[in-house]
Amino acid sequence: MKMIFVSSLSEEAHPRRVLHETGPLRVIVPAHDPYADLVESLCRQRGWECRRVERHVVGDVELPLGPPFVFVESLRLLCRGTVSMVYEASMGEGIIVLKQIPLDAGMDHPVKYLLASQEAKLLVGLRSPWTVPVLGTGTTPSAIWIAMERMDATLDRCLEVLDAAALSLVLADACRGLAFLHASGWVHMDVKPQNIFVHQGRGRLGDFSAMWRRDVCLPISLRALTPRYADPRLMRPEGRILEAVPEFDVYSMGVVLRELVEKGHLPETVRDLAQRCLGSRRPSAEELADRLEELSHAGRHP
Repeated sequence: MKMIFVSSLSEEAHPRRVLHETGPLRVIVPAHDPYADLVESLCRQRGWECRRVERHVVGDVELPLGPPFVFVESLRLLCRGTVSMVYEASMGEGIIVLKQIPLDAGMDHPVKYLLASQEAKLLVGLRSPWTVPVLGTGTTPSAIWIAMERMDATLDRCLEVLDAAALSLVLADACRGLAFLHASGWVHMDVKPQNIFVHQGRGRLGDFSAMWRRDVCLPISLRALTPRYADPRLMRPEGRILEAVPEFDVYSMGVVLRELVEKGHLPETVRDLAQRCLGSRRPSAEELADRLEELSHAGRHP
């Protein structure tokens, strides 16, 4: 049976939508919505099921009242990060991924809300073939939530099944994601294998929790950096100010490339490209993507 959510707070999901639907239908409406009585009456007239909800709790986790969260039937914790948790969510016959950013997990609320809000706006408003698709965002009293399409795996979990040509193509796609962000005025700030996703053989860039506006200053103490992949200029004493620039992301990708060469996943010919990314005159993300795509094509058609 088709299930829909209606709320007077959303133009897209406004209760008037019920007037144009054909059944059978299961309708979910917030219990205190001004139109809840009317929606329930319309559903009763048409023989549809109507469920009025005050909260949507799955297990012991409260989810936002809005799509796609209200359709989630079960949750499984996938991983717990520094400032977020990631769940696999089952809904009907489909599976999606939910990212929860609690407001009391070790950072000041305004800072965390700013970071999380930026991530949500980026994913919703800046769609591209090279970034993980977002399905919706929402809030509860204790957390911000982002719903995303489920990817097959992160790069670090599928290195053994990708040959050099396929791996180069995945990395090229991730670099195109970076180029897209940079052109849109953002810097990712946390490029690493765990934030590069593989889906149906292609690459997607994801997890924008550390991103910042391009050419905008921010105290380093407020950035969620991964030291292993961070540009050395960022690893300064707390309180220093730097502008977020695309070169930071290119450096991180250079570290990724160097590691993959050293572990035998990419040929030695990629080492020079990695060194360029780590040097003072770095290629753009777009140039890096073009070069990796050339390497992928050469590997498939020697």
